[in-house]
Amino acid sequence: MNTYYFPIQTAIITVILLAQFLTIPYAVFQYKKYGAVSFYKAFLLFSFVFYMLCAYYLVILPLPSREVLAQQNVSYADMVNLVPFSFVINFFSRSGFDPFNPSTFFPALRSNVFIQPFFNVVLTIPFGMYFSYYLRGFLGKKLKLRTIVVFSFSLSLFFELTQLSGLYGFYQRPYRVFDIDDLLLNTFGGVIGFLVYKRFSKYLPSRRKLEERQFQKSLKVSYTRRAVAFLIDYTIVGVLTGVVEHLLGANPQHENTNLLHVFIFVALLFVYYTIFQIYFSSTIGEKLVNIKLEVKSTKRRANNVTLRAFLFVFLMLISQLLRFFIETTYENGIYALLYLMFHLLLATHFLVVSRIKKNYVFYERLSNTHYVTIKTKETNPRLV
Repeated sequence: MNTYYFPIQTAIITVILLAQFLTIPYAVFQYKKYGAVSFYKAFLLFSFVFYMLCAYYLVILPLPSREVLAQQNVSYADMVNLVPFSFVINFFSRSGFDPFNPSTFFPALRSNVFIQPFFNVVLTIPFGMYFSYYLRGFLGKKLKLRTIVVFSFSLSLFFELTQLSGLYGFYQRPYRVFDIDDLLLNTFGGVIGFLVYKRFSKYLPSRRKLEERQFQKSLKVSYTRRAVAFLIDYTIVGVLTGVVEHLLGANPQHENTNLLHVFIFVALLFVYYTIFQIYFSSTIGEKLVNIKLEVKSTKRRANNVTLRAFLFVFLMLISQLLRFFIETTYENGIYALLYLMFHLLLATHFLVVSRIKKNYVFYERLSNTHYVTIKTKETNPRLV
């Protein structure tokens, strides 16, 4: 079983790394198109990516040493099996299975000549289920058995050619056997997945229902959505701060430079939010997640937006200064405590406000501003 643990562990590490880079772009896409992120869709996507990585790594790992493989006197003909159903012959000839002797049943099922073919079937059952659900539930295509057969066979062929090509030329020769039985068993596994999906498809939500739920969620701009927009804007302002510090010739090793960094960052953040929200109603990050800032009185828009930006940036200034004192003073315990209490207070406020129908935080109430979804045909399926 250790043969299977290592590829799965590698897949877990890979999907975690991918999630760090793809979560924000995925969230932006969902917010931009549908106005909300569907946990169901996200789980479906990331679980499918994880499954495909597991399947791929189970096929190619563990990798042999190039030096050891180069010394082996093996031809391509020795690494290809084009005789179908060899696994059946191998099972009856090597497993010790005797249909008239029940004591041989369990040992036969534990033998490698059974486990390997069984694994090849199980490997693509999830693919048949995922692919069928995506094809039917999301694209609205009519499911046909031959479609699943073609795609399952193609996936299996990709795996086999990966091995036959020596991992796309990385090795001088194939390091695993190209086996026609693998093609047959993988394809059969995909068909089983298709049949399982057909049996339980009525219990799964359709694309239309999921999008309707997303639309309902989008009517109330969530703090997760605001956080994604803020992370994008924070990154943009951070880059601008670095550019300004470079132009000023600031020395990054000097303590005063760190304090200067705080004030430059906060000042640019204030200007950034004020200009974009006064003239465009949205910052770049907010535009990407399809939200805009609305003001109760359009005549006082500039004043209200400026007040909101000032209050918001003032919070950032307190946070950044406390962090600065923690990093630059010896007796930083009091500052660390203040930093923790300050953020706990903010988190409590956001948590309490999020439970209210009009989830406006204090600086939005004081400035008479709030976020709304930018309505489009994509974010409202009723408009389509």
